[in-house]
Amino acid sequence: IATQHMGKREAKHFGDIFNLPPDRIIQETFIEGKFCMLKPVVDFAREHQEGYGICAVSRNYALEASQKHSVLWGLPEVKGIENCMPESERLTVSDSEDEATYAKARLVAKQFVQEKFGLTQDPSARIFVFLGRWV
Repeated sequence: IATQHMGKREAKHFGDIFNLPPDRIIQETFIEGKFCMLKPVVDFAREHQEGYGICAVSRNYALEASQKHSVLWGLPEVKGIENCMPESERLTVSDSEDEATYAKARLVAKQFVQEKFGLTQDPSARIFVFLGRWV
């Protein structure tokens, strides 16, 4: 979840990438001197969702991560999600004729997510989701 120890030089580098001041990078993403990209998400969940909403790729990994990583300590739960969507149900583009159908389905899905979570309705907006191991 966290990288090796970092300092102001590395914070400046991240600040240049994200167009943020180095002090803000340190305040919002460093834990015990290490860069942790999960910290802002956990802080948001603590502040706006009473600590709920953090999920892992399985129940076992959720338990392991919540015990091992200090950024997750004190959360009411880290929920494990088992195989949220089988490969057989995933939308894919099988040939060029289906690209328009695929693009339309993506727009419909994006609109659904934006409405459900109170986001600005913008078909050109990017939606970022992290699905994978934290370490």
